[in-house]
Amino acid sequence: MLNVDPVFVRLGFLFLALINGFGALIYIAMWLLVPADDSHETDPRAQMRENVADMQQVAEEYVARVRSMFTAPNN
Repeated sequence: MLNVDPVFVRLGFLFLALINGFGALIYIAMWLLVPADDSHETDPRAQMRENVADMQQVAEEYVARVRSMFTAPNN
């Protein structure tokens, strides 16, 4: 498509989020609406459901990481 490294796009949205918070809203909306590169779905609604499932998986992974930071190791 644009042949732009996704890291640069994410950094741009991070910059916008730090400036006024608007970048975070755009980033979440685009994550929801733009189909993933590896998506096999052709129906837009199915693509959106797939994106929501991906968002949920990422959120659960981050929650698990944060929990592991605050739990003491069992010795």
